[in-house]
Amino acid sequence: MLVRRRATRGRPKAGGRFEKSSSRQTVVGIIVQSNPEYAALAWGGVRLVLQLASNYATFFDKLTRTLERLAHHLPQYELIVGLYKGRYLDQFAQRITASLREVYVDIFQFLQRVALVFTRKDGKSKHRPVVMASLVWKPFDACFDEILQQMESHRTVLKEVVELDQIRSNVEARDRAEKGWEAMGSVHHDAGKARDFQGDAVHKSEAEREEQQEERRKAETARLNDAEHRFAEARERKLAADARAEARRAQENLKKLKGEVEQAQRDELTSRVRTWLSPPEFAQDYEKALVSREEDTAEWLFDDPMVESWKTSTFTHSNQGRFEQECLWVQGNPGYGKTVLAANAMTELKDEKESSSSHSSTTLIPDVLYFFFRSGISTMSSNAAAHRALLAQILQTHRKDNEIMDKFVFAMEEMSSGQIIASEEELGELLRVYTKCSGRECFIILDGIDECTENDNLIQSLLRLKQDSEVRMLLFSRPNVAALIRTVSNEQQLLIARKTSADIEIYLKRKVELLQDEGLLPANANTNQLVGHLLTGADGMFLWARLMVSYLKCPALTRSQRVEVIENVILPEGLEAMYDRIGDLIGQGYQIERNLARKIIIWLTFTKRRLTTRELQGAIASSADRPKASQDDEEDLEEFTKMVVMTCAGLVETERLHSPVHGQISTFFRFIHLSASEYFSSQECRFKSAISTTAWDAHIEITCSCLYFLTFALPAQPLGERLGKNATKDGLSRAFPFCNYAALHWTGHLEATRFDLSRTVGNSALSTKDQFDRLLHSLSGLLSKSFNLMSWIEANYVYGKAPPCEQLKQWSRWAKSLKELDTPQDLDMPSLCDDVAELVRYLPEIHEYWGSKLVKTPGCLWEEVTAFTPCRLLPQTASATVHSLITEDPNSDYMSTQYLCKVSESSSNGRILGVLSIWPSRDYQMFTQQKKKHVSLRKLRDLSTGWIAKYEIWALATEPWCTVDHRFSLDATEVWIQMKQTMCQREENFWETGGWGMQFPMAISKDARMFTVLRTLYSLKPATSKPGLILESSVLGMDFDGLKTSHWSAGDSRVSSDDALFKSSQLEEDERFERRDLYLYWFFFHPDGCSLLFASQDLQTRSMAAVFKLDTTSQPSVLNSGELNIKGSLLRHPSWCRNFNQVQVIYHAAYPLLGFSFAGRLYLWAFNNPAEKPFPVCDIHPDPKIQFSDCGSDVIFSEPLEGRARRTPIPHRVLQFQQMVAVWNPASTELTTGSWNKDTHWRSPSPGSREIQRHRSWGSNSRTNLTLDTFHSPDNNLHLRLRQNRHSPQGSREISKLPSWAGSGMANINVQLPESRDEMVKIILNKAAKPWYGMSEPVDNHLPAFIQRDPRSAGLGIEDREMGRAEAPDRTLPNR
Repeated sequence: MLVRRRATRGRPKAGGRFEKSSSRQTVVGIIVQSNPEYAALAWGGVRLVLQLASNYATFFDKLTRTLERLAHHLPQYELIVGLYKGRYLDQFAQRITASLREVYVDIFQFLQRVALVFTRKDGKSKHRPVVMASLVWKPFDACFDEILQQMESHRTVLKEVVELDQIRSNVEARDRAEKGWEAMGSVHHDAGKARDFQGDAVHKSEAEREEQQEERRKAETARLNDAEHRFAEARERKLAADARAEARRAQENLKKLKGEVEQAQRDELTSRVRTWLSPPEFAQDYEKALVSREEDTAEWLFDDPMVESWKTSTFTHSNQGRFEQECLWVQGNPGYGKTVLAANAMTELKDEKESSSSHSSTTLIPDVLYFFFRSGISTMSSNAAAHRALLAQILQTHRKDNEIMDKFVFAMEEMSSGQIIASEEELGELLRVYTKCSGRECFIILDGIDECTENDNLIQSLLRLKQDSEVRMLLFSRPNVAALIRTVSNEQQLLIARKTSADIEIYLKRKVELLQDEGLLPANANTNQLVGHLLTGADGMFLWARLMVSYLKCPALTRSQRVEVIENVILPEGLEAMYDRIGDLIGQGYQIERNLARKIIIWLTFTKRRLTTRELQGAIASSADRPKASQDDEEDLEEFTKMVVMTCAGLVETERLHSPVHGQISTFFRFIHLSASEYFSSQECRFKSAISTTAWDAHIEITCSCLYFLTFALPAQPLGERLGKNATKDGLSRAFPFCNYAALHWTGHLEATRFDLSRTVGNSALSTKDQFDRLLHSLSGLLSKSFNLMSWIEANYVYGKAPPCEQLKQWSRWAKSLKELDTPQDLDMPSLCDDVAELVRYLPEIHEYWGSKLVKTPGCLWEEVTAFTPCRLLPQTASATVHSLITEDPNSDYMSTQYLCKVSESSSNGRILGVLSIWPSRDYQMFTQQKKKHVSLRKLRDLSTGWIAKYEIWALATEPWCTVDHRFSLDATEVWIQMKQTMCQREENFWETGGWGMQFPMAISKDARMFTVLRTLYSLKPATSKPGLILESSVLGMDFDGLKTSHWSAGDSRVSSDDALFKSSQLEEDERFERRDLYLYWFFFHPDGCSLLFASQDLQTRSMAAVFKLDTTSQPSVLNSGELNIKGSLLRHPSWCRNFNQVQVIYHAAYPLLGFSFAGRLYLWAFNNPAEKPFPVCDIHPDPKIQFSDCGSDVIFSEPLEGRARRTPIPHRVLQFQQMVAVWNPASTELTTGSWNKDTHWRSPSPGSREIQRHRSWGSNSRTNLTLDTFHSPDNNLHLRLRQNRHSPQGSREISKLPSWAGSGMANINVQLPESRDEMVKIILNKAAKPWYGMSEPVDNHLPAFIQRDPRSAGLGIEDREMGRAEAPDRTLPNR
């Protein structure tokens, strides 16, 4: 016990540390609340880890304290047992025995539960991770709180029983003492008999005293028994009351919490379902129609017998292809007030059904649903929009009905296709299920069915809906809906005709009286007579009456003119006459008012999408004949809105809707009725009004306004105001509201300006020639301003769109025929067509190479983009120059028209670059383009002849030039061996191109003096007899691979003769990998050029690796060799065994040590020691990115699946026999053994590397360590970033932005930073080797590339050695 207590005292309590940290956690929690959006995510995870760790640590502390308390109490229980052992079992002894039994049972139960934590049911111990996991998730209190409380309760009862027994023992002892006194008194009494009779009185008083004592004793005993009984009863009542109160509180809290959780879940489900339904803003039209309804009008509809019959009709469902009595079609011509009738019918019907249902508790309230179609608004004119609106109303009405909510949730989660927004079919099915299963009557009111773009689909949906459901439909539309004519019987068609005359009379009477009260009509005018004239002219059309009242309010009319206008109406008029009258009224205004009204009508009628009031203000201002209006002043916008409404004489009104383009509620202009838009867009109205126009004239007007804005209003500079800053959609729209529409849609309007040239040529009276000439001048003006053209392209990408090209291409093709048209003399039409054609060519190119970058950073268009992708219409940047190192292709009738494969390599100092390309024969190219079922061996052998290799050496200077361009033939036998080893036919898929192809190993040394083609080594050496170079070649011997000499023989044992035919399917890629008859190999030069690594993949037996020693004075010899897949690593990675792969190789900077990845394993090889073989270090990803660490003691490799890099130390057995050697550095004549010197370059050792870190000292006195990061983004773009601190990504700068072809072409990167401010940053993009080559792959005409970047424009602070300071970058705009 003493040892245990000492051990307990000396043991640190881990739980205490977690308890002490609670105060710190509270402080951190308060700090997190200052920015909870991001910090709470991290802090929540930390709190969870700390809590789980606390559970595990405190478990053993609490268990130890509990066992110590038990050890303290057990001797007491043992003493109690000894005291009562052998005693007669009276009532108290029995109670003590029972209490002790319960206490010991609790102790054994506690110990049993403790044992179950660490042992299984079969008695064996649990595994440590299982015990740890159970303790983390279930703390000590959750495991033992109940048994410990029970143990404490039983111990308390035992204590109270022992105390009561002690009280009883005291009472009994007192009784015995009193009995002793009684016996002693009797003795004295017997001895006192001899005394005098006087003692009788004493004895009598003594007896009385004893009697009183006995009574007191009995009373005390009774009082103690009663007190004990009352105490027990009170204790039981208190415990019961506390338990009931606690249970009641817990039940109330649980009920409250359950209600809150259910409400939160219901709200969250409702929000999710509403998002899934995605309803349009359907309530605005209904509310607006109710507001426009004149009081006491539109009430005749429900008094009509057909409507009464429709409301009380029965559901027969006898004809599924036609509507029956459940459908009523209310039809009327434009302007007859159908929308107001529908809105009033909706209100009346809903009030009537709710009132009738309130009188019956068993009747469910019917659903009254509505939707008003709107032409020209995509979210309000489709069948799906109607379904979304109807279902949204059902959801809102019954969101608290769990049964209905379950149907919606089930449809969303189980029946949907999984997309975020429900499809039209899913919406229709859900509506049918609801109407069929809800058990309540449903009324659907639809207005403007003629404005629905999918009339037939809508009617078919309604026909399916009426089947097996109680749905009544009230449909409003024009009489020309063919689908309704076919499906609704004549008995169910209600014609409005002149039934609205009474309503129109009420409306006109009130309005005429109001005009007279306002002094707009003479006081003595006969209002009844005037109303009669107007009622005759309206002829049942509410819209005519409304337009006439607006017309009469025009301030340009006198009172007598108004009376004259009314009295002249003696016959019914149509809407066209009303619109003509309004047009004549507008034509009587000032010229500026007529022009404004005409422009507004054009923009409301012919635009590609609706414009907000602010956009329309900018559009009107963007014309050469109108000064620019202020677009920032809200008061000016309000004044503009009022001016438009007044100028258009009541034809135009405003409304507020959600704008999908701007993502917010915006104000729009709209015609007062759809018929107005139809009137102004028709050809017949052109000569009826001064404000009317043709569609062709309108599109010219809109195109010129857009071009004027882009040419003169949009800044001719980066839209982000400076280089390096990107404009945002919201910011650009706030500054230039019209920019979005002008930039995205001017080409669409330009395409609409095409006309039939055959009808125009020779017509000297072409009335619109001046307008078309103005269009050509506007287009020429934009194309001639290169900076404005840049701003337009940038604006498109700011809005997330590629510049529209297809419409411009169509117009360009048509414009070439305009040579026959008499164009302005000051306009060079052929030059304009060439400019448009150049723009059409350039826009797809820039989007292909820069689209993904420009969408994210549109401002980069003003930086390096034009250097990589030049266009004669755009300004050329002076901050960067780009040279693709491409020479002329071999020109021969026997050679292929494209190369099969190409690689390049640059020297460490970035001054020399070698390019090696392979050109097959024309026969091979034609064979790969054909699909044949059978092929002969002789045919394949013939394809190996006529191949040439082309080797170039480039001198990289300000203007690079090709110093060596040597072409030589390849040995046909070597080519045939390679074809036999790897040639196969690949199926085309999403990731790879298909067709015939093969592996073709090539490599170039760092100094560009040596290269390999297949297994032949070529060396460039100085000629001895004359100036120049000679090319020597030698076939590398594969003696170390003697077991597989068949790999290097020209024969083929699979075919009996060369003329034998075999199926082409036998050469399919999957088939050859399945047979395991593919043999792959790779070559890699050491950076110092003194050795060459060979690695092979043999799927049948063993794979080999070898290092050849290269010496200029002798033939290459094998320095070391070894097996790779001794332990069957190929079998562990089936994907490696069924694909063409590329081996990644790295070389150590200080030791003769190399590392490479092969078949999912990392190998290290001290190749200089013949006793050392390739040593497998660890398993890695089959396609990793590897490098040696800066300290040289670790290997860093990427884990693409985990998205991070891992580090593994170089094993001691690999380094124990190595000695430090000179650092390989061909650029330096002096060899060093230290860290990287100033000439050390950065390069990515493998294509597609995510992050490569190197650092160097920049200048002899510089203290700055720089790191280059190269990585590929998910969109396959290559990024180069330079940062000063290699341990932190802060302060990094992008050296240069690169087009997409730099990443997709698998480029290796070599970056040379300048030594002074006058030099350029040099970036070399080398063409990397690929694992498989096919002639069907697209030809890369960009790599290798040599890029020179001004470090000041790149934002790099170049150190000035003489001044000892860093110069701030000078980022200016390109020169105009």
